[in-house]
Amino acid sequence: MNTQPKSFRTRKFLLGGAAAITLLAGAAGLTHAIAEPHHRGGWSMEQGMPVDRIEHRADHMLKQVNATPEQQAKIHTIIEAAAKDIDPIRKSMAGTHAEMRALLTAPQIDRTAIETLRAKRVAGMDQVSQRMTKALADAADVLTPDQRKKLATIEASHEGRHGMHHRD
Repeated sequence: MNTQPKSFRTRKFLLGGAAAITLLAGAAGLTHAIAEPHHRGGWSMEQGMPVDRIEHRADHMLKQVNATPEQQAKIHTIIEAAAKDIDPIRKSMAGTHAEMRALLTAPQIDRTAIETLRAKRVAGMDQVSQRMTKALADAADVLTPDQRKKLATIEASHEGRHGMHHRD
């Protein structure tokens, strides 16, 4: 059973989604960069994504695969565009935890309202996932097959060191 508060799990899910953007930048270690702000004071659903931190980590990882300045510039553009598209979606989902709590603690349980809120949240997460998948494919097109392979090796190494194993 997951003992983390729902708001933390939701934020963790969205941060995980944001981490996919970092992977599109070829920055395997960016997963950590995206998740880390939450643990160090963090950023909320209402705030914008920390694009500067994402790009900083992307630069670090792209240097490890000898990405050209042109590749780096293209990937920065992809990151910025994805963040610009995703931020309004994230912000629209802000406060849904409090809304759900209010619905569940009301004198009368409104199952229709609960389902509507759940569906809204899932639709927002799906939009974010679709946009990140597009950005991931766009960035993959920028990198060479050898660069992508090297990044995958770096990511696997990073996951092993930090115990971050994602299984399907």
